[in-house]
Amino acid sequence: MDIVNLGTLKNRLIVIGGSLLMIVVFKTYVELRNHLVSLSYSERKHVENVNRLVYRNGEALPRSKTSISRYYDHIPEQDDLRLSPEIIKTAAVNREFKIDSDVDASWMRKVLADDSVGSAFGPNRLLKKFQDAAAAANVSQTECVIRVFQMCRELDEHVIQVLTLNWKRMKCKFSNCWIESKVGNDFQDFLESDVVVFHIDNRDWAPYVQNRPSGQLWVFHSKEASIHGPPASPPKEYGNPFNLSLTYLLESDIAPGYYFVDPELAEPDPKILQKDKLMIWVATNCNSTSWARTRFVEELQNYLSIDTYGRCGQLECPRSEDACWDMRAEYKFTLALENTQCPEYITEKIWKNALAVGSVPIVFGAPKANYERLIPPHSFIHLDDFKTVREFVEYINLLDRDQQKYLEYFSWRRLGGIEKGDSLLTSRAKTNSHSICIIIKGLVMKSLFPERYPWQSSHPVFHDWWYEKCNLESQRTRVMDIDVTM
Repeated sequence: MDIVNLGTLKNRLIVIGGSLLMIVVFKTYVELRNHLVSLSYSERKHVENVNRLVYRNGEALPRSKTSISRYYDHIPEQDDLRLSPEIIKTAAVNREFKIDSDVDASWMRKVLADDSVGSAFGPNRLLKKFQDAAAAANVSQTECVIRVFQMCRELDEHVIQVLTLNWKRMKCKFSNCWIESKVGNDFQDFLESDVVVFHIDNRDWAPYVQNRPSGQLWVFHSKEASIHGPPASPPKEYGNPFNLSLTYLLESDIAPGYYFVDPELAEPDPKILQKDKLMIWVATNCNSTSWARTRFVEELQNYLSIDTYGRCGQLECPRSEDACWDMRAEYKFTLALENTQCPEYITEKIWKNALAVGSVPIVFGAPKANYERLIPPHSFIHLDDFKTVREFVEYINLLDRDQQKYLEYFSWRRLGGIEKGDSLLTSRAKTNSHSICIIIKGLVMKSLFPERYPWQSSHPVFHDWWYEKCNLESQRTRVMDIDVTM
């Protein structure tokens, strides 16, 4: 009887022990599974306190691009690729802005010393002061002062503290006049200025047009498309009061572009980092767009692997971190989708976020013909080339499989490299003598040689030129076969 009881007890202990073991194993499995799920979700995120990014394949990408050695062996050559005249022109404009030679300054001084040269603007306070100063044999440096007032309300704290309190003095090589610059919205400063740079802002135009001093020159500046922000121009009845235009549009008097292709940076044997990820989208503006861009990307995610970063995405990687720019080079394709569909409005999304890091941009915004004029040949994919999402997905999958065909999108690097355009366009308030001197030189050159700057005469009504190019009615409601109505 005792032996039977001992056997029964032993069996019961074995069952209980087995059950406990199964519970422990199951609990361990659940914890391990949760840990793996957590890793799967976070492996693409920026690793804080460590100078690297962790990738799906377990490798770490160094912060410095110079230490990366995993490149494609060969980029195919394509003999039929040529840079457009517009690309070459933009490169020349930016190269000229960098030149501050004494030869150029000497030539300008001779022109300004000729008081017989008239102005195409009629009364011209700027040219008159330059000519008087150049003609005076012993002019004091303090006698000739030219004031450039930048009209705008919304400024960052640095500009408000440094520039709006006092006029900031500077010099341009081509004149012995002092140049004084100030940023603000004071009407008295407006009346006392020789040149006024108007930034996009809400304002009542009547007091400025009606009280404009004789000979005062006006400059229009905008880095944004006309569909953005408050009204930027006077009513139609005021015609075109601006003497000089400074925008991203090539037709403008000064158009440095956001970025440009520099033929001097051509690569005889380009190398592109090998990629193990398909597609990336980085965006911070999720809703203030003229088309449902965020919803469009979410629809594409049903068919393609797209990692989304920024305020509009699920992943984080601060763009101030060098490693985040290294990370972009790991993707074969970058969605470079503009927030509006405006002619020539092609921003850093394609330049800095894709072309410069070695990713093929997939673009939408400006018409394809604009991209062909302004972007390196065979370097991008435009969504207008596809009628349906299915066609688009099949083409992306084809390039993903066919390495040679994919690498053809980098053959353009033998023609030039990507450079950032002059900050003259992208900086709202001009805080340095370089930018101010470019504007003043542009006004002088346009005054003396109007045939080289046909913008103002070609557009007698500024309102029509600025707003007819892009408005809400011009925004498409379907991209491929996806409804993008806001």
